[in-house]
Amino acid sequence: MEDPESETEESSPPLQDTCIQEVTALFPDICLDYVQTIAGPLSFVPHEVINHLLDLQESGQVYQKAKRSKQAIGKRKRTTEGQDDEDEVEKLQNRLSEAKRKYSNLEGQVIAPKSTQMATIKQMIAGDFPLVPVKVIQQTLSDNGNRLFPTFIAINTAINQASDHHPLPWKLKKTPSVPVQRYRKERIDASIQTCSNDWEKELMKELEAARLLQWDAVEKRRSEALAEEAERMNLESADARGEVTECGCCFIDTPWNRLVYCQGDDPHPFCINCARRHAETQIGLSKYELECMSMIGCTAGFSYSERQKFLNKKLTAAIDRIEQEANLRMAALPGLAKCPFCHYAEEYPPVDVDREFRCRNDDCKITSCRLCNYETHIPKTCQEAAIERGVDLRREVEEAMSRALIRKCNKCDTPFIKEEGCNKMTCTRKGCGNVQCYVCSKSCDYDHFNDERRGGKQGNCPLFESAEERHENEVNAAEKAAKQKVLEENPELASAPELLDFNMSERVKTDDMRRKNKLGQRFRDRVNFMPMPPVLPLEGQRPFFDAPLQQPQAQHGPAHNPYHFRQEDLDALLRHQEAHARAHDHAQAYAQQLHDAHDIHNARRRPGEPQIPLALDRLQNQVHDQAHIGIRRRLKNAVARLGNRVPPPLGPPPVPQAQHMAGIPIQAQQQPQAGAFPVAPGDPGPAMPGLNFQGLANFEPFYMMGQPDPMENWRGPG
Repeated sequence: MEDPESETEESSPPLQDTCIQEVTALFPDICLDYVQTIAGPLSFVPHEVINHLLDLQESGQVYQKAKRSKQAIGKRKRTTEGQDDEDEVEKLQNRLSEAKRKYSNLEGQVIAPKSTQMATIKQMIAGDFPLVPVKVIQQTLSDNGNRLFPTFIAINTAINQASDHHPLPWKLKKTPSVPVQRYRKERIDASIQTCSNDWEKELMKELEAARLLQWDAVEKRRSEALAEEAERMNLESADARGEVTECGCCFIDTPWNRLVYCQGDDPHPFCINCARRHAETQIGLSKYELECMSMIGCTAGFSYSERQKFLNKKLTAAIDRIEQEANLRMAALPGLAKCPFCHYAEEYPPVDVDREFRCRNDDCKITSCRLCNYETHIPKTCQEAAIERGVDLRREVEEAMSRALIRKCNKCDTPFIKEEGCNKMTCTRKGCGNVQCYVCSKSCDYDHFNDERRGGKQGNCPLFESAEERHENEVNAAEKAAKQKVLEENPELASAPELLDFNMSERVKTDDMRRKNKLGQRFRDRVNFMPMPPVLPLEGQRPFFDAPLQQPQAQHGPAHNPYHFRQEDLDALLRHQEAHARAHDHAQAYAQQLHDAHDIHNARRRPGEPQIPLALDRLQNQVHDQAHIGIRRRLKNAVARLGNRVPPPLGPPPVPQAQHMAGIPIQAQQQPQAGAFPVAPGDPGPAMPGLNFQGLANFEPFYMMGQPDPMENWRGPG
């Protein structure tokens, strides 16, 4: 009989190999020894190991990668200790930030197009992009100020964004360029050390920084692809096992190991992505409470262990800082002073006793002036220090413009800016909720504004207006007042007032104009500004337009702005539009009635048409046989009786047109009663064959099918 322990020992290596193969398929650069270390406590179950690695990445940590014999430029050096690994990541991020700050600025030394430096730059770029044509490199250099770093990044970005639907804007070379050996990645460090030419050494450092940024972009795309693939496999595996639950926020089926739960009596599940976005939103609103996102009104929070699943290091630090500031603010300490360079705060004596603030934050340690919020300058005054630092007086103008644009809550001093909507603003800071007017910054309700439907009155602050126009007017007024004040305090600037002008680049002006047009279009789309004529209520009458509506004029604001209307003008336009719609419906119904009457009239006329010649012959015989004084009266009566039996055909009924469509005034008409069809005065009616009497041209009969009801001006003027 075989020993069961021996079977376990023999089956263990295949299980380990299977686990390592599945893990390395998703994380090809992971260290195998590190996999052995974390897979042992998890019994070498592949999906458990993969979930553990994903949890590390979600929390901002990194797994240990395999060591390489040759350390490529910018590669992260991994160690067995997590702290050292985090230090390496932080150093890499610092290098990237320094490279962007130093080399992204196009200002600096100008490089001539046909200089030796330009030829060297072309060689460096062509060595890293051997299939890019030289003409493309030259054009990209010209577009980026003949600088190496931005040109390198622009070409690399175009190549990375190319796809089947968006191909490259140029054709690749058939023969690749030959790179210069001393500029290759594996030799550039040694070349920098041995180079005696200062400008060439600086160009090699710039090339190294561009390659570092390129490598970082590649690593980010690869990490994102691996994470997406791992999440897809995790979802498929969990779905096969039936271990999925619907997220309470996005309502997407989520694996159990990707869910977090609130601390309520009935915990509500949410996916990690929704929980993280909720935390980011709260941080953006300067809030630190992370409450349940359920739609049923649950206000429970998340435990510390659940928070660690969706909060990374940066989000945790931000929430802690906001909570600390809120606690200090609610404590309302009388002598609380803050460091202007970090978030450290401490109780201090009055500023006239101690003008300096000595920060005790280990990451700051800066001593600052409590009056001007700059680094300490004692024994100099703030004004002397400002002159020494070369602070332009234009800064005062810019700060005045900012103060005019940015509002603050009159209760907790939270700054805010409105893009659109009404002027009744509500503070979003936790524990405040103050409601104030965006125009005058006073606490208010709806009766504070000029909307009479909400309890206000005319002359109060406007409830609705163009926020962009208000911002522009107030900022311009603040700029003008600040310039005047600076010129009064500094008479020497009177000869050069343009030094105080606020200048923007053409690109910023274009973006600002595009933003203003977008916001203005939103405001204009709310109301259709087409002028409509006033329409009276219709009660069985044809539409009556007494006078055309004049184009409403702006009562205040710039005369050149066609969209500057008062609220009452907008309300009047809406009322005119509604009345016009009612008039149009009445006119359509009236026209339909005329068409129906026309059809009925002709239908009743057709059966009597064959009897008309016979009746006329009999009448003519009676006229010749009876020659007495009353013959004319009898003939008239006979003709009238025949007219009542067989009415003449009517022409197409007139269709009323609105004044703004036809361009002519339409007189008010009365609608005929049911069953009555008059003929216009002066119309002799249809010709009767065989009947020809003189003196009947002025005869005005009424042809009736019911009760006689004469109508004047049936066909209207013209």
